Amino acid sequence: MVKLFLSNRALVQFLLPIMIAGYFVLGFYFGSIEKINAINLGVLGVIKTNFLVSAIVNLLLIFVNGYLLNLLFNQNGFYERNTYVSSLIYVVFMSYFESFYGLNGLVIAHTFFILAIYQLFDLNQNEDARRAVFNAAFFLGVATIVHPPLIIVIPFLYFMVWTVRPFVWRESFLLILGFAVPLIYGSVIYYLNGHLVNLKLIRQPVITEIGTLNFYISLSSIVVFIGLSIVGITVKNQKISIRLKKMTRLIWFFVIIAAILGVYDLFFFGQIERFSFFLIPITFFLPFAFTSKTWGGFTEFLFYLAILYSVIKFFI
Repeated sequence: MVKLFLSNRALVQFLLPIMIAGYFVLGFYFGSIEKINAINLGVLGVIKTNFLVSAIVNLLLIFVNGYLLNLLFNQNGFYERNTYVSSLIYVVFMSYFESFYGLNGLVIAHTFFILAIYQLFDLNQNEDARRAVFNAAFFLGVATIVHPPLIIVIPFLYFMVWTVRPFVWRESFLLILGFAVPLIYGSVIYYLNGHLVNLKLIRQPVITEIGTLNFYISLSSIVVFIGLSIVGITVKNQKISIRLKKMTRLIWFFVIIAAILGVYDLFFFGQIERFSFFLIPITFFLPFAFTSKTWGGFTEFLFYLAILYSVIKFFI
């Protein structure tokens, strides 16, 4: 399967909806999916909905997220030819998290994170970047609205832009404005719903409980593949263009953000849901571990084990 997705065959992406549906069916019939008829959208509040409808929307979003990540990987020339393993990586590891099986602000935040990366990749040293800077900040602002702990991205956003561009006052102002617009509208909605904006918004767990075995295996798997991703991109960095090195530096900031969110979730709530933000940078780095002459076979073997566990965990 891995070699199929590593090949230049675009049609393999049609296997992803089948995989996503398969995971959901297994989780529905053999797992412990809670049929919650409400969606927590952070500042926008809790919205009542039909469980099946929200699940279908969530599964579609996961497919879209995987597709967009793969599109970014291919369009920006991270690899010498098109490959579709990035989307496979995202779908397989996303199935480890409870957020895979019911819509919430975290998965929506993933989508806007990816859209922000798309804008940041459009930044160029010698071209006007006002539109891209504003859009990237706006998308991250929307992500923060639906998942408030993402407020920590504000200082990192400046460093992301300055990694590619020289400091420009007008762009810095647009960055603040773009991030603030959705926050202002979201805060108004939150206030009109009878709430006061405070730190409680970022102190909420994503889910209420998780199986102990699944917790440790999922956490260990993510940590191992983060390590392999770092090895893969470190080897690749020696042979890439200056522009690609800048894009790689941008992705490293998302690694730092994911680490902060994940550690925060682990120590304060005993959960791993926010470690799912690691899946975004992993999809850019891990493919190089698959194609490495030294690490390729080992990475592929571990990934097959990860796929195997993603299925059998429903029966444990």
